[in-house]
Amino acid sequence: MNFNKIAKGLFVQFYNILILFFLVFGFQISGINTRIIAGGLVLIICCLKGQFSETINIFLRKPFRWLFLGTGLYSLIILIITYLHFHSDIAYFQGVFRIFMLLIICVFFWIGLSESKKSEIEKYLIYVYSAQSIIIILAFLSPSFFQFVQMFQYENVQDLANKYLVRSVYRGLALSGDQFFGLSASFGLMMILVVNNYVNSANLKWLIILFLLTFSNMFVGRTGFVGLGFSFLFLFLYPNKPPWIITKTLLYIFLVLFSFVLLFPSVLQVLQDVVFPYAFQLYYNYVQYGSFSSSSTDRLFEMYEESNFGFITILIGDGLFLQPNGSYYKSTDSGYMRQIFYGGIFFLVYTIAFYAKLLFKISYSSFMVKVFQMDKASRLLSMVIFIYSLVLHFKGMTLWYCPEIMIIVFFYCFRLIHKSSGEKNSIVHSQTAK
Repeated sequence: MNFNKIAKGLFVQFYNILILFFLVFGFQISGINTRIIAGGLVLIICCLKGQFSETINIFLRKPFRWLFLGTGLYSLIILIITYLHFHSDIAYFQGVFRIFMLLIICVFFWIGLSESKKSEIEKYLIYVYSAQSIIIILAFLSPSFFQFVQMFQYENVQDLANKYLVRSVYRGLALSGDQFFGLSASFGLMMILVVNNYVNSANLKWLIILFLLTFSNMFVGRTGFVGLGFSFLFLFLYPNKPPWIITKTLLYIFLVLFSFVLLFPSVLQVLQDVVFPYAFQLYYNYVQYGSFSSSSTDRLFEMYEESNFGFITILIGDGLFLQPNGSYYKSTDSGYMRQIFYGGIFFLVYTIAFYAKLLFKISYSSFMVKVFQMDKASRLLSMVIFIYSLVLHFKGMTLWYCPEIMIIVFFYCFRLIHKSSGEKNSIVHSQTAK
Protein backbone atom coordinates (compact mmCIF):
# COMPACT_ATOMS: atom_id res chain seq x y z
CA MET A 1 0.00 0.00 0.00
CA ASN A 2 1.40 3.38 -1.07
CA PHE A 3 0.79 5.63 1.96
CA ASN A 4 2.30 8.68 0.20
CA LYS A 5 -0.22 8.32 -2.61
CA ILE A 6 -3.09 7.94 -0.13
CA ALA A 7 -1.90 10.97 1.87
CA LYS A 8 -1.62 13.03 -1.32
CA GLY A 9 -5.11 11.96 -2.38
CA LEU A 10 -6.56 12.92 1.02
CA PHE A 11 -4.79 16.29 0.89
CA VAL A 12 -6.20 16.99 -2.58
CA GLN A 13 -9.69 16.07 -1.37
CA PHE A 14 -9.35 18.34 1.67
CA TYR A 15 -8.01 21.20 -0.46
CA ASN A 16 -10.88 20.95 -2.96
CA ILE A 17 -13.54 20.86 -0.25
CA LEU A 18 -11.90 23.73 1.66
CA ILE A 19 -11.66 25.95 -1.43
CA LEU A 20 -15.29 25.28 -2.31
CA PHE A 21 -16.35 25.96 1.28
CA PHE A 22 -14.49 29.29 1.25
CA LEU A 23 -15.85 30.14 -2.20
CA VAL A 24 -19.51 29.30 -1.59
CA PHE A 25 -20.06 30.70 1.89
CA GLY A 26 -17.89 33.82 1.84
CA PHE A 27 -17.34 34.41 5.57
CA GLN A 28 -14.43 36.38 7.04
CA ILE A 29 -11.08 35.39 8.46
CA SER A 30 -9.28 38.31 10.12
CA GLY A 31 -11.44 40.73 8.17
CA ILE A 32 -10.71 39.13 4.78
CA ASN A 33 -13.56 37.53 2.84
CA THR A 34 -12.86 33.84 2.22
CA ARG A 35 -13.85 34.22 -1.44
CA ILE A 36 -10.81 36.47 -1.87
CA ILE A 37 -8.67 33.91 -0.04
CA ALA A 38 -10.05 31.10 -2.22
CA GLY A 39 -9.37 33.11 -5.37
CA GLY A 40 -5.79 33.80 -4.30
CA LEU A 41 -5.12 30.14 -3.46
CA VAL A 42 -6.63 28.95 -6.74
CA LEU A 43 -4.47 31.37 -8.75
CA ILE A 44 -1.31 30.37 -6.84
CA ILE A 45 -1.94 26.64 -7.35
CA CYS A 46 -2.77 27.26 -10.98
CA CYS A 47 0.55 29.06 -11.52
CA LEU A 48 2.53 26.41 -9.62
CA LYS A 49 1.00 23.67 -11.79
CA GLY A 50 1.75 25.66 -14.93
CA GLN A 51 -1.93 25.90 -15.89
CA PHE A 52 -2.32 29.68 -16.01
CA SER A 53 -1.93 30.03 -19.78
CA GLU A 54 -4.13 26.96 -20.33
CA THR A 55 -6.86 28.54 -18.22
CA ILE A 56 -6.64 31.82 -20.11
CA ASN A 57 -7.04 29.91 -23.38
CA ILE A 58 -10.18 28.27 -21.98
CA PHE A 59 -11.84 31.68 -21.90
CA LEU A 60 -11.27 31.92 -25.66
CA ARG A 61 -13.07 28.65 -26.41
CA LYS A 62 -16.72 27.78 -26.66
CA PRO A 63 -18.77 27.70 -24.49
CA PHE A 64 -16.63 29.44 -21.85
CA ARG A 65 -16.01 32.34 -24.21
CA TRP A 66 -19.73 32.97 -24.49
CA LEU A 67 -20.21 32.71 -20.73
CA PHE A 68 -17.27 35.00 -19.97
CA LEU A 69 -18.21 37.64 -22.53
CA GLY A 70 -21.93 37.33 -21.80
CA THR A 71 -21.50 37.89 -18.07
CA GLY A 72 -19.14 40.78 -18.68
CA LEU A 73 -21.61 42.33 -21.14
CA TYR A 74 -24.45 41.88 -18.65
CA SER A 75 -22.44 43.79 -16.03
CA LEU A 76 -21.73 46.55 -18.54
CA ILE A 77 -25.43 46.85 -19.49
CA ILE A 78 -26.33 47.35 -15.84
CA LEU A 79 -23.73 50.10 -15.53
CA ILE A 80 -25.00 51.77 -18.72
CA ILE A 81 -28.60 51.70 -17.45
CA THR A 82 -27.49 53.51 -14.31
CA TYR A 83 -25.78 56.33 -16.17
CA LEU A 84 -28.50 56.65 -18.83
CA HIS A 85 -30.84 57.54 -15.97
CA PHE A 86 -28.24 60.02 -14.69
CA HIS A 87 -27.81 58.20 -11.37
CA SER A 88 -24.71 57.14 -9.47
CA ASP A 89 -26.20 54.05 -7.80
CA ILE A 90 -23.77 51.28 -8.77
CA ALA A 91 -24.83 48.78 -6.10
CA TYR A 92 -26.45 46.48 -8.67
CA PHE A 93 -23.38 46.63 -10.90
CA GLN A 94 -21.17 45.75 -7.95
CA GLY A 95 -23.33 42.71 -7.14
CA VAL A 96 -23.29 41.38 -10.72
CA PHE A 97 -19.60 42.20 -11.17
CA ARG A 98 -18.98 40.07 -8.07
CA ILE A 99 -20.67 37.19 -9.92
CA PHE A 100 -18.39 37.90 -12.89
CA MET A 101 -15.28 37.63 -10.70
CA LEU A 102 -16.61 34.47 -9.02
CA LEU A 103 -17.09 32.97 -12.47
CA ILE A 104 -13.40 33.56 -13.24
CA ILE A 105 -12.35 31.93 -9.94
CA CYS A 106 -14.68 28.98 -10.61
CA VAL A 107 -13.13 28.43 -14.05
CA PHE A 108 -9.59 28.53 -12.64
CA PHE A 109 -10.60 26.06 -9.92
CA TRP A 110 -12.33 23.83 -12.48
CA ILE A 111 -9.28 23.65 -14.75
CA GLY A 112 -7.14 22.54 -11.80
CA LEU A 113 -9.34 19.51 -11.15
CA SER A 114 -8.45 16.11 -12.54
CA GLU A 115 -10.78 14.54 -15.11
CA SER A 116 -12.31 12.23 -12.50
CA LYS A 117 -12.85 15.10 -10.07
CA LYS A 118 -14.56 17.18 -12.77
CA SER A 119 -17.31 14.56 -13.11
CA GLU A 120 -17.77 14.54 -9.32
CA ILE A 121 -17.96 18.31 -8.75
CA GLU A 122 -21.59 18.11 -7.59
CA LYS A 123 -20.61 15.56 -4.95
CA TYR A 124 -17.94 17.95 -3.69
CA LEU A 125 -20.56 20.67 -3.36
CA ILE A 126 -22.88 18.29 -1.52
CA TYR A 127 -20.09 17.41 0.93
CA VAL A 128 -19.44 21.12 1.46
CA TYR A 129 -23.09 21.71 2.37
CA SER A 130 -23.05 18.61 4.56
CA ALA A 131 -20.12 20.11 6.47
CA GLN A 132 -22.02 23.38 6.82
CA SER A 133 -25.07 21.48 8.09
CA ILE A 134 -22.98 19.81 10.80
CA ILE A 135 -21.61 23.22 11.81
CA ILE A 136 -25.16 24.64 12.06
CA ILE A 137 -26.37 21.72 14.20
CA LEU A 138 -23.34 21.93 16.50
CA ALA A 139 -23.88 25.68 16.88
CA PHE A 140 -27.50 24.98 17.81
CA LEU A 141 -26.52 22.36 20.41
CA SER A 142 -23.45 24.11 21.86
CA PRO A 143 -23.47 27.84 22.83
CA SER A 144 -19.65 27.85 23.08
CA PHE A 145 -19.31 26.48 19.56
CA PHE A 146 -21.81 29.09 18.36
CA GLN A 147 -19.64 31.83 19.89
CA PHE A 148 -16.67 30.39 18.00
CA VAL A 149 -18.62 30.48 14.72
CA GLN A 150 -19.62 34.09 15.36
CA MET A 151 -15.94 35.09 15.32
CA PHE A 152 -16.03 34.57 11.55
CA GLN A 153 -19.36 36.25 10.86
CA TYR A 154 -19.87 39.86 9.83
CA GLU A 155 -21.31 42.22 12.45
CA ASN A 156 -24.35 43.16 10.38
CA VAL A 157 -25.19 39.47 10.03
CA GLN A 158 -24.90 38.96 13.79
CA ASP A 159 -27.10 41.98 14.51
CA LEU A 160 -29.85 40.69 12.21
CA ALA A 161 -29.57 37.17 13.65
CA ASN A 162 -29.89 38.56 17.18
CA LYS A 163 -33.23 40.16 16.21
CA TYR A 164 -34.49 36.67 15.40
CA LEU A 165 -33.18 35.35 18.71
CA VAL A 166 -35.20 38.00 20.53
CA ARG A 167 -38.25 36.40 18.96
CA SER A 168 -36.99 32.97 20.11
CA VAL A 169 -36.14 31.93 16.54
CA TYR A 170 -32.76 30.29 16.01
CA ARG A 171 -30.99 31.95 13.04
CA GLY A 172 -27.46 32.95 12.14
CA LEU A 173 -25.82 29.65 13.14
CA ALA A 174 -23.94 29.02 9.91
CA LEU A 175 -20.27 29.64 9.17
CA SER A 176 -21.25 31.90 6.30
CA GLY A 177 -21.27 35.52 5.21
CA ASP A 178 -24.93 35.21 4.24
CA GLN A 179 -27.27 33.70 6.82
CA PHE A 180 -30.67 34.24 5.28
CA PHE A 181 -32.26 34.19 1.80
CA GLY A 182 -29.19 33.34 -0.29
CA LEU A 183 -27.99 30.62 2.06
CA SER A 184 -31.41 29.02 2.45
CA ALA A 185 -32.05 29.20 -1.30
CA SER A 186 -28.76 27.42 -2.00
CA PHE A 187 -29.63 24.74 0.56
CA GLY A 188 -32.81 24.10 -1.43
CA LEU A 189 -30.83 23.82 -4.66
CA MET A 190 -28.44 21.34 -3.06
CA MET A 191 -31.42 19.21 -1.96
CA ILE A 192 -32.38 18.90 -5.62
CA LEU A 193 -28.83 17.81 -6.54
CA VAL A 194 -28.75 15.34 -3.63
CA VAL A 195 -31.94 13.67 -4.87
CA ASN A 196 -30.42 13.55 -8.36
CA ASN A 197 -27.44 11.61 -6.97
CA TYR A 198 -29.79 9.37 -4.98
CA VAL A 199 -31.87 8.44 -8.02
CA ASN A 200 -28.74 7.69 -10.05
CA SER A 201 -27.13 5.47 -7.41
CA ALA A 202 -29.95 4.39 -5.05
CA ASN A 203 -27.37 4.76 -2.25
CA LEU A 204 -28.96 5.46 1.14
CA LYS A 205 -26.15 7.86 2.08
CA TRP A 206 -27.78 10.49 -0.15
CA LEU A 207 -31.02 10.22 1.82
CA ILE A 208 -29.03 10.67 5.04
CA ILE A 209 -27.45 13.79 3.57
CA LEU A 210 -30.88 15.00 2.42
CA PHE A 211 -32.19 14.64 5.96
CA LEU A 212 -29.10 16.45 7.29
CA LEU A 213 -29.57 19.37 4.90
CA THR A 214 -33.30 19.55 5.61
CA PHE A 215 -32.79 19.55 9.37
CA SER A 216 -30.09 22.24 9.33
CA ASN A 217 -32.10 24.38 6.89
CA MET A 218 -34.73 24.86 9.62
CA PHE A 219 -32.22 27.19 11.29
CA VAL A 220 -31.42 29.02 8.04
CA GLY A 221 -34.76 29.95 6.48
CA ARG A 222 -38.02 28.77 5.00
CA THR A 223 -36.91 29.32 1.41
CA GLY A 224 -34.92 26.09 1.34
CA PHE A 225 -38.06 24.04 1.87
CA VAL A 226 -39.21 25.18 -1.56
CA GLY A 227 -36.15 23.35 -2.87
CA LEU A 228 -37.13 20.29 -0.82
CA GLY A 229 -40.51 20.32 -2.56
CA PHE A 230 -38.83 20.59 -5.96
CA SER A 231 -36.46 17.75 -5.07
CA PHE A 232 -39.40 15.41 -4.42
CA LEU A 233 -41.04 16.62 -7.64
CA PHE A 234 -37.82 15.72 -9.46
CA LEU A 235 -37.86 12.30 -7.78
CA PHE A 236 -41.39 11.56 -9.00
CA LEU A 237 -40.73 12.85 -12.54
CA TYR A 238 -37.32 11.21 -13.00
CA PRO A 239 -37.34 8.99 -16.12
CA ASN A 240 -36.74 5.23 -15.87
CA LYS A 241 -36.36 5.22 -12.08
CA PRO A 242 -36.60 1.89 -10.18
CA PRO A 243 -40.27 1.20 -9.29
CA TRP A 244 -39.45 0.65 -5.63
CA ILE A 245 -37.39 3.77 -5.04
CA ILE A 246 -40.24 6.06 -3.88
CA THR A 247 -41.57 3.49 -1.42
CA LYS A 248 -38.05 2.89 -0.11
CA THR A 249 -37.52 6.62 0.25
CA LEU A 250 -40.71 7.23 2.23
CA LEU A 251 -40.01 4.23 4.50
CA TYR A 252 -36.49 5.42 5.20
CA ILE A 253 -37.63 8.96 6.01
CA PHE A 254 -40.18 7.56 8.46
CA LEU A 255 -37.55 5.40 10.19
CA VAL A 256 -35.11 8.32 10.50
CA LEU A 257 -37.75 10.61 11.99
CA PHE A 258 -38.92 7.91 14.41
CA SER A 259 -35.34 7.24 15.56
CA PHE A 260 -34.70 10.94 16.03
CA VAL A 261 -37.76 11.29 18.27
CA LEU A 262 -36.57 8.39 20.46
CA LEU A 263 -32.93 9.46 20.70
CA PHE A 264 -33.28 13.25 21.14
CA PRO A 265 -36.47 14.02 23.12
CA SER A 266 -35.08 17.24 24.68
CA VAL A 267 -33.93 18.63 21.35
CA LEU A 268 -37.26 17.67 19.86
CA GLN A 269 -39.04 19.78 22.48
CA VAL A 270 -37.10 22.89 21.44
CA LEU A 271 -37.77 22.12 17.80
CA GLN A 272 -41.46 21.65 18.50
CA ASP A 273 -41.85 24.84 20.57
CA VAL A 274 -39.58 27.23 18.65
CA VAL A 275 -38.08 26.02 15.38
CA PHE A 276 -41.02 24.17 13.77
CA PRO A 277 -43.53 27.03 14.23
CA TYR A 278 -41.12 29.35 12.38
CA ALA A 279 -39.86 26.94 9.71
CA PHE A 280 -43.33 25.59 8.91
CA GLN A 281 -45.33 28.74 9.60
CA LEU A 282 -47.32 28.21 6.41
CA TYR A 283 -48.57 24.84 7.66
CA TYR A 284 -49.21 26.05 11.22
CA ASN A 285 -51.26 28.99 9.92
CA TYR A 286 -53.23 26.67 7.67
CA VAL A 287 -54.11 24.40 10.62
CA GLN A 288 -55.02 27.33 12.88
CA TYR A 289 -56.55 29.83 10.48
CA GLY A 290 -57.34 27.81 7.35
CA SER A 291 -54.99 29.69 5.01
CA PHE A 292 -51.43 29.20 3.79
CA SER A 293 -49.60 32.32 4.88
CA SER A 294 -46.54 33.51 6.76
CA SER A 295 -45.01 36.81 7.74
CA SER A 296 -42.73 36.55 4.70
CA THR A 297 -45.45 35.70 2.18
CA ASP A 298 -47.80 38.34 3.60
CA ARG A 299 -45.10 40.98 3.29
CA LEU A 300 -44.28 39.79 -0.23
CA PHE A 301 -47.87 40.21 -1.41
CA GLU A 302 -48.03 43.59 0.32
CA MET A 303 -44.94 44.74 -1.59
CA TYR A 304 -46.52 43.69 -4.89
CA GLU A 305 -49.73 45.55 -4.04
CA GLU A 306 -47.92 48.66 -2.80
CA SER A 307 -45.54 48.92 -5.75
CA ASN A 308 -46.31 51.84 -8.02
CA PHE A 309 -45.51 50.82 -11.58
CA GLY A 310 -45.69 53.74 -14.01
CA PHE A 311 -45.62 53.07 -17.77
CA ILE A 312 -42.13 54.57 -18.16
CA THR A 313 -40.87 52.56 -15.20
CA ILE A 314 -42.26 49.33 -16.66
CA LEU A 315 -40.68 50.13 -20.02
CA ILE A 316 -37.18 51.37 -19.10
CA GLY A 317 -37.03 51.31 -15.29
CA ASP A 318 -35.75 54.03 -12.97
CA GLY A 319 -32.07 53.03 -12.92
CA LEU A 320 -32.12 52.72 -9.12
CA PHE A 321 -31.36 49.67 -6.98
CA LEU A 322 -31.05 51.21 -3.51
CA GLN A 323 -32.55 54.18 -1.75
CA PRO A 324 -30.31 56.94 -0.32
CA ASN A 325 -30.49 55.33 3.15
CA GLY A 326 -29.17 52.03 1.76
CA SER A 327 -32.50 50.16 1.83
CA TYR A 328 -34.02 48.49 -1.22
CA TYR A 329 -35.47 50.84 -3.82
CA LYS A 330 -39.28 51.08 -3.44
CA SER A 331 -38.84 48.98 -0.26
CA THR A 332 -39.16 45.67 -2.11
CA ASP A 333 -36.81 42.70 -2.12
CA SER A 334 -38.61 40.79 -4.88
CA GLY A 335 -36.19 40.01 -7.70
CA TYR A 336 -38.77 40.62 -10.44
CA MET A 337 -39.83 44.01 -9.11
CA ARG A 338 -36.29 45.16 -8.36
CA GLN A 339 -35.18 44.39 -11.91
CA ILE A 340 -38.22 46.08 -13.44
CA PHE A 341 -37.68 49.12 -11.24
CA TYR A 342 -34.05 49.13 -12.30
CA GLY A 343 -34.10 48.48 -16.05
CA GLY A 344 -37.69 47.80 -17.12
CA ILE A 345 -39.52 44.74 -18.41
CA PHE A 346 -37.15 44.12 -21.33
CA PHE A 347 -34.19 44.03 -18.97
CA LEU A 348 -36.04 41.47 -16.84
CA VAL A 349 -36.80 39.31 -19.90
CA TYR A 350 -33.16 39.54 -21.01
CA THR A 351 -32.01 38.42 -17.54
CA ILE A 352 -34.30 35.38 -17.58
CA ALA A 353 -33.32 34.47 -21.16
CA PHE A 354 -29.61 34.75 -20.33
CA TYR A 355 -30.06 32.46 -17.33
CA ALA A 356 -32.05 29.95 -19.42
CA LYS A 357 -29.31 29.89 -22.05
CA LEU A 358 -26.78 29.15 -19.31
CA LEU A 359 -28.72 26.13 -18.08
CA PHE A 360 -29.90 24.66 -21.37
CA LYS A 361 -27.29 25.43 -24.02
CA ILE A 362 -23.89 25.91 -22.43
CA SER A 363 -23.20 22.18 -22.34
CA TYR A 364 -22.76 22.14 -26.10
CA SER A 365 -19.92 23.57 -28.15
CA SER A 366 -22.48 24.53 -30.75
CA PHE A 367 -25.33 26.60 -29.43
CA MET A 368 -27.42 25.57 -32.42
CA VAL A 369 -28.04 22.28 -30.65
CA LYS A 370 -31.59 22.33 -29.31
CA VAL A 371 -32.37 21.74 -25.66
CA PHE A 372 -34.46 18.70 -26.57
CA GLN A 373 -31.31 16.90 -27.71
CA MET A 374 -30.15 16.73 -24.09
CA ASP A 375 -30.71 13.39 -22.39
CA LYS A 376 -34.01 13.23 -20.50
CA ALA A 377 -32.46 13.21 -17.02
CA SER A 378 -30.24 16.27 -17.69
CA ARG A 379 -33.10 18.11 -19.36
CA LEU A 380 -35.39 17.43 -16.41
CA LEU A 381 -32.78 18.47 -13.85
CA SER A 382 -31.98 21.68 -15.72
CA MET A 383 -35.69 22.44 -16.03
CA VAL A 384 -36.28 21.87 -12.30
CA ILE A 385 -33.32 24.12 -11.41
CA PHE A 386 -34.58 26.78 -13.83
CA ILE A 387 -38.16 26.79 -12.49
CA TYR A 388 -36.89 26.68 -8.90
CA SER A 389 -34.75 29.77 -9.59
CA LEU A 390 -37.71 31.58 -11.17
CA VAL A 391 -39.85 30.82 -8.11
CA LEU A 392 -37.13 32.08 -5.77
CA HIS A 393 -36.90 35.28 -7.82
CA PHE A 394 -40.34 36.24 -6.50
CA LYS A 395 -38.83 36.38 -3.00
CA GLY A 396 -35.38 37.82 -3.61
CA MET A 397 -32.65 38.59 -6.12
CA THR A 398 -31.62 35.19 -7.48
CA LEU A 399 -30.79 35.31 -11.21
CA TRP A 400 -27.22 36.50 -11.83
CA TYR A 401 -27.04 38.06 -8.39
CA CYS A 402 -27.12 35.46 -5.55
CA PRO A 403 -23.49 34.23 -5.16
CA GLU A 404 -24.34 30.87 -3.58
CA ILE A 405 -26.87 30.00 -6.28
CA MET A 406 -24.71 31.16 -9.18
CA ILE A 407 -21.59 29.29 -7.99
CA ILE A 408 -23.57 26.04 -7.79
CA VAL A 409 -25.15 26.66 -11.21
CA PHE A 410 -21.76 27.47 -12.76
CA PHE A 411 -20.24 24.20 -11.56
CA TYR A 412 -23.35 22.29 -12.59
CA CYS A 413 -22.99 23.69 -16.12
CA PHE A 414 -19.25 22.96 -16.13
CA ARG A 415 -20.09 19.34 -15.33
CA LEU A 416 -22.51 19.29 -18.28
CA ILE A 417 -19.74 20.67 -20.47
CA HIS A 418 -17.40 17.93 -19.26
CA LYS A 419 -20.04 15.26 -19.84
CA SER A 420 -20.85 16.57 -23.29
CA SER A 421 -17.15 16.71 -24.23
CA GLY A 422 -16.64 13.15 -23.02
CA GLU A 423 -19.57 11.88 -25.06
CA LYS A 424 -18.30 13.66 -28.18
CA ASN A 425 -14.79 12.25 -27.69
CA SER A 426 -16.24 8.76 -27.33
CA ILE A 427 -18.13 9.17 -30.61
CA VAL A 428 -14.99 10.40 -32.37
CA HIS A 429 -12.93 7.48 -31.03
CA SER A 430 -15.57 4.93 -32.03
CA GLN A 431 -15.80 6.38 -35.53
CA THR A 432 -12.01 6.36 -35.84
CA ALA A 433 -11.89 2.74 -34.72
CA LYS A 434 -14.39 1.78 -37.39
